[in-house]
Amino acid sequence: MPMRSDHVLMFKAILALSESSVSKFADQIGRHQSSVQNVLSGARRSRFIEDRICERLGKARLEIFR
Repeated sequence: MPMRSDHVLMFKAILALSESSVSKFADQIGRHQSSVQNVLSGARRSRFIEDRICERLGKARLEIFR
């Protein structure tokens, strides 16, 4: 299931406020930017990327990904 849209917006806002981006986040976690975008859009699932997003948001996995 896709990430809830309000959490996608929150995640992107956190990245922007920390002067980061999806590309920089992807580099930090050792994944390609398109892989992270695919998870954010709901096109693909990746437990590793989903877990890193949850850590960045400070939220439980089940709260964000269903």
